[in-house]
Amino acid sequence: MEGKDKVSWNSIISGYCLKEIQEAQRLLNLMGEDGIELGLITWNMLITSYNQLGHCELAMEVMKAMESFGITPDIITWTSMISGFAQNSRTNQELELYQEMILAGVEPNEVTLATAISAFIDMYSKCGKLEAAQWVFDTTLEKDVYTWNSMIGGYCQAGYLGKAHDLFMKMLGSDVSPNAITWNIMITGYMENGEDQAMDLFQRMEKDGTIK
Repeated sequence: MEGKDKVSWNSIISGYCLKEIQEAQRLLNLMGEDGIELGLITWNMLITSYNQLGHCELAMEVMKAMESFGITPDIITWTSMISGFAQNSRTNQELELYQEMILAGVEPNEVTLATAISAFIDMYSKCGKLEAAQWVFDTTLEKDVYTWNSMIGGYCQAGYLGKAHDLFMKMLGSDVSPNAITWNIMITGYMENGEDQAMDLFQRMEKDGTIK
């Protein structure tokens, strides 16, 4: 691979990252052996790929290695890591990373903030602190579908189907449309609590085109 510059290496590694992590790691090592300095883009590329494939622990190792080489994580690095743990339902680690990011002086973007807010709501809900979860929800100005789902799911898990339904109806009237997960949360909540509305919701879900 003589004569390849950093851009060429990044393109090759990017292609492998989506399919073969081990090969991407090998090419990353070769890149270092060729004397090409690993920049922030290359590190972020690998970290993001690990997280997308569900390997958040390996992504964390890469982030630590990156820092040992004197490369400071940016908002893309932090967002990828926080989202990676969120996708694997690792709420505690997700919130710890968010705190570390703030202490590092990195300002969260919309994606990072929304992910962290959903994690706070999820954590409070699982601990039975629904009032605290509702407060976080109410004080969040920009709510995305994950924020709504976390709060609705918290009420369903606690058996407060009335509150979950009220919030679901508010969501229908907001500028955020329910996704398949939202409908499934409500349907499962009704079924687990022996309520008859589950089938009605399922039929409405079909009518709205959420399932095809």
